[in-house]
Amino acid sequence: MTKKKTCRLCGEQFELKHFNEKLCSFKCKKEQHTANQKKASIVYYSKNKEEVKERKSRWNIDNNEYKRKRQRNYFENNPDKKIPNSVKVACKKYKDNIMDSNGFIYCEVCKNSNATFHVHHLIYRSEAPKHPELNNHLNLINCCAQCHHDFHSHKALRNDIVIERGLEELFDRKLIINKIL
Repeated sequence: MTKKKTCRLCGEQFELKHFNEKLCSFKCKKEQHTANQKKASIVYYSKNKEEVKERKSRWNIDNNEYKRKRQRNYFENNPDKKIPNSVKVACKKYKDNIMDSNGFIYCEVCKNSNATFHVHHLIYRSEAPKHPELNNHLNLINCCAQCHHDFHSHKALRNDIVIERGLEELFDRKLIINKIL
């Protein structure tokens, strides 16, 4: 004869497999464990607020220093990857021109004005590294982070803009991509 017991969490009847079971299923055990963990962390935090804040701020400082050091090492070991000053100047000038003409910065693709913006080279620096028209204002576009990501994920998205701005003539090469990859 098997003993039946009521689950402490959900109130369901279940058959005992072990003499000291209090919960009916793995789901209830998991819920109970999560609740216990939350309760324990709240208790620990309330007792050690200052220590927790100190540890978090120390971790943030250490993590930011680590990121900066890693980035510095990357550019020291790969000097060809460093963004040339001419590109930085051209991108800043392009953003400034947009600001001067409109009074605010916006994404030229989706027209969003409330985002983080990037100046994107329609013809990548890797496609025409030494081309004199690389930093031409026709080859630059101001876009939000999402549209910038989309340009890099689907190169064919630039086709309409390449045609509209006449970049094939400017760069003297075929730049239209047939399909979205």
